[in-house]
Amino acid sequence: MAIDLNLLDSGFQLMGPSPSGGELLGAFARTDANYFVGIAKPHPGEYAPMLLRRGLTADVIAQFCAGPEASEAWARLLALQPGLLRSFIAFGILNVTVPADPLAVAGVKLDSNLQRRVGQLLLEEMSHAPRVAVIEADLVKPQDWPELSLLMRGDNVLGVFDEGALDAGGWRAAALPPFVPKRSHAKPPVFGSGGGARGAVTPQPKRAKPPAKPVSPTPVAEAAGAEPPADPFIAHPRITVEGSVRAKATAFFTVGFSDTPDADADEQKRISIADAHAGETLLVMVSAEGAKIVEPSFAELALDLADEHRYSAEVPAGVHKVVLRANYLFRNKLVGAIVKPLAVEGAAAAPKPVQIDAGVAVVRPLADADGLAPADIFLWVENEKPGFVSWRAYVSASAKQHGPFRVRMDDPAQFAKELANLRGRYGDEGNGARDELRGIARTIAAAMPKKIIEDVLAPALRAGTPTILLLTDQAFVPWELALLAPKVTGTAKAAFLGERALIGRWWKGVGSSGPVCRLHVAHVSAVAASQYGSDTNLETLKYAIEERELMRRSYGADPVEANATAVDKWLDQEPRQSGHLAHIALHGYSDATANAQGLVLGDGAVLTPNRLAGDCDTGETPRFAMVFLNACQVGTGGAELGRMAGFPGALVRGGVSGFIAPLWEVKDEAACETAKQFYELTLRAGGEEVGEALRLLRSQTVSGGSITPWAYLFYGHPRLRLERPR
Repeated sequence: MAIDLNLLDSGFQLMGPSPSGGELLGAFARTDANYFVGIAKPHPGEYAPMLLRRGLTADVIAQFCAGPEASEAWARLLALQPGLLRSFIAFGILNVTVPADPLAVAGVKLDSNLQRRVGQLLLEEMSHAPRVAVIEADLVKPQDWPELSLLMRGDNVLGVFDEGALDAGGWRAAALPPFVPKRSHAKPPVFGSGGGARGAVTPQPKRAKPPAKPVSPTPVAEAAGAEPPADPFIAHPRITVEGSVRAKATAFFTVGFSDTPDADADEQKRISIADAHAGETLLVMVSAEGAKIVEPSFAELALDLADEHRYSAEVPAGVHKVVLRANYLFRNKLVGAIVKPLAVEGAAAAPKPVQIDAGVAVVRPLADADGLAPADIFLWVENEKPGFVSWRAYVSASAKQHGPFRVRMDDPAQFAKELANLRGRYGDEGNGARDELRGIARTIAAAMPKKIIEDVLAPALRAGTPTILLLTDQAFVPWELALLAPKVTGTAKAAFLGERALIGRWWKGVGSSGPVCRLHVAHVSAVAASQYGSDTNLETLKYAIEERELMRRSYGADPVEANATAVDKWLDQEPRQSGHLAHIALHGYSDATANAQGLVLGDGAVLTPNRLAGDCDTGETPRFAMVFLNACQVGTGGAELGRMAGFPGALVRGGVSGFIAPLWEVKDEAACETAKQFYELTLRAGGEEVGEALRLLRSQTVSGGSITPWAYLFYGHPRLRLERPR
């Protein structure tokens, strides 16, 4: 297919994956380049960090100009003379605000120190640049291109497609000839983008094995020219075991689809894909607790109810139960899951747990695939057997699986209990608090598999700001706090994982409706105690009261007085309101080793996790869509009868799409300021995604300042965006 280069904006500058400040200075001085691409050799299927000059200009004008008149004047001037941009930045660094006189700005001399500082600012801009798709121009129709993409033909970059410029006179989509799919060269199959030939799996294959190194998926299906099916693909996940499961033997099972829920599953999430193209596939990844999967642990399935893949698992001696898990990914999005326990024949009878759930397992659908956003990295951190945790990773850009890697972990509940008392040692700020936090963070990093850090996290962190979805049944360790070395993060000093990446976590065994990526906030409540009674021996939280008033004044929240009568009325109101965000600022307590958590109300009554969350059956509106629990220690999870406990477990099971709470005691004033900044970032028009807002709050923490922003843990999709009606 011929493409008229005059129809494309070809003004771009390619840079290495980790450009130096000097390289960036030279690149940004080019007046003919509108796009700066931070990748040395882009290949179709990859994602490239791409910074648009007008976006950079808008950012620096906002930083260095005082007032709208100066901003408008400089916006016009820099559009006409983009070569002034680096001098403009340098002058802003030196003087904070830039004068209206362009001659004064142009006369600034860039000595080596100033060049370094300008380079640092540009590197920071590039690290936050959006990751755009690299696509083959010959294989994709223009109307199917993403909003901003880098167009490739072979090893040549044709230019940049910017949907925002479609109205410009130079672009005419009709000038392109009709699209004809072309497959002149052989390719391995692409997950989420069409099928292909595969080699055999041994020893007893029923289906073909996916390639050992599949090519990277693109956000646009390769079969873009194919007609979508008449109906969406909707199915329940299925695990079928062949025969009985015996100790010291190999168990065989198939993973596929079903048109009905599995009554023997602990939890399951229905698959619903509205816009699948013919030939697209799902990636299925399996794991086992109490047994070891015989690799490979992943396979591709066609979007066909009859398709399945056969796996095997080695069952050791001494286990009485094996738990199988399967996760279904489509276009790098988690769209379904199933958890199924299996009794081991001939094993000693295990202690019978108290029966909680009755009847068929809870089944709730995930959002449709088109309502989900992809993550750059999926991390599965799962309990394998007592004292050990298993890690696996899936990297979307390379479609590569890593692991499983087994790591020993002794008494994580005790670790969580000690972490909850962090502030009691050195307070909320100062060098002592900082050093204590960083010491704990190094311990957390040391507990992560070296291969996960070196092969998964390091490349992603050095290339930009990745999005990480952490799926876990391990409730106690905040991996977000891991302090990683400069060679891993690409920064001058060691940095926390949670300040270099957008991270959300989800309880992978729970039968709930998340994690979703968009939440329409239709109603807000704010709970605080105006006074704590003398019999509670608790100090009244001055800034919690201020938080409640801030939420009422700024976001129209309904204020709720934190006493037993008012809270009971608030929790039991019917009908439930959809899109209900609850902000709760109270005293809290947690003991992970005893599975004890609670919120203390002003009259001394205790609000438990299950009472706050309430019941939510299939098809019902959950009591809350999102909860921000600004109370000490209640972000710590627990484990009870093999299920996540505490406020995180109860609320996620109760149907929330997002949950935020601190892990340790937080200072009243600092907690109020953190909440204020969080909502300013997320609830304004065009606000930040929740993962990015928390990353920004963490990364802005100054040395020796309050460690409170680091206390907050987030359950939900890192790209969750809160949408508020005007």
